[in-house]
Amino acid sequence: LLFRLSKNHSINKIREWYLISFEELTQVKKPITKLEIIDFKNTIENIYNRHSTTLITISKGLHELHNENKISDIEAPQIQAFLNKFHKNRTEIRILLEHYLSFFEKSKGTNFIGIINLESDIQSILNNVINNIQLICDTNAINLHLNDIIILDMQNKVLIPTIDHYLYYILFEILKNSVEAIRYKSNPLIKITIKEIDEEWILIKINDNGDGIKEIH
Repeated sequence: LLFRLSKNHSINKIREWYLISFEELTQVKKPITKLEIIDFKNTIENIYNRHSTTLITISKGLHELHNENKISDIEAPQIQAFLNKFHKNRTEIRILLEHYLSFFEKSKGTNFIGIINLESDIQSILNNVINNIQLICDTNAINLHLNDIIILDMQNKVLIPTIDHYLYYILFEILKNSVEAIRYKSNPLIKITIKEIDEEWILIKINDNGDGIKEIH
């Protein structure tokens, strides 16, 4: 682990989880019989569940290090680069684990292969995102009516093969940032463009009339 990350209890706990999981994977037998397949599935499920709170735990550790002034301005960019790589690898591994485990569950329908929805409706996912962000605004007394602020530019219904909940969280984080950016504007506006570029590419573009990131950041 980089710098002082290994000195933090919360982050060290994550390291221990990975060591345990690696040991379990190297010790489990290659599944051949039905019982071995079930045993392998249980091992994968235990590993998947063990790491479910990783993001919360690592955030807690970084918060503790920050409060203790143990992260300098010089170290911060290198730690951020390390965390970006870590989160990318973690996401890839969890997709594989979740995809494998999904084959032991009841099928979600003919449009699904594991966790992949072959005909995911982008607009439907986007509507869920908008509704949930509106709920957050209402709960926190933020006087914004997103249906009046958001303009959707989409000529045709767009269906794509994707993992629904991953696309949901990506759109949620981006749109949440846009809502925060226009929160105090007198004429708030968010425009969402969804467009098929060709058979392989879909454009999802979110623009807002916020002031952007301040130079100090």
